[in-house]
Amino acid sequence: VLLNNDTVVQKGWLSNLRNAAYENERIGIAGSKILYPDGRLQEFGSELYADGTGRNIGKYDDPNKEEYNKITRAGYVSGCSMYVKRQALNRIGYFDEQFHPCYCEDSDMCYTAWTKGIETIVTPHSIIVHHEGATSGTNENEGFKAYQKINFEKFLNKHRDRLKSVHETIDLLNAKEL
Repeated sequence: VLLNNDTVVQKGWLSNLRNAAYENERIGIAGSKILYPDGRLQEFGSELYADGTGRNIGKYDDPNKEEYNKITRAGYVSGCSMYVKRQALNRIGYFDEQFHPCYCEDSDMCYTAWTKGIETIVTPHSIIVHHEGATSGTNENEGFKAYQKINFEKFLNKHRDRLKSVHETIDLLNAKEL
């Protein structure tokens, strides 16, 4: 289990995160519904695209909308609250050292899992509040935050050719019930 030091967990977050991970054997990684301190949705999973863009699903939206209140597959879940099953780690390995010291190691792990047939899900039953930027700041040109741009390029070099097929798989699977 990974949990950032700039988070506040809600009651039942860990047991619900674990339970979601064990919904079925295809799931290897589970993430929490992440809220801003003001109650708006920060993300309900995320996606990265081959053109170098990405999105936090539901960012700034109402977290009570129906689409954010069922277990859903996502390209990746934030390492600020992530549960990785041992069997998934045995197949995909730990964080790729090229992403040291931070940024994109979580997305790399999830997309690597997808390429090996291991699903990543986000659950509405595990909720955390994330004080985004409280640890690494928000200026992408200095400190640890500068690794966000550097490591995103490394991520694209590693995964760009597979992103479209992963997203197509996720869309097909999300059309079915989990």
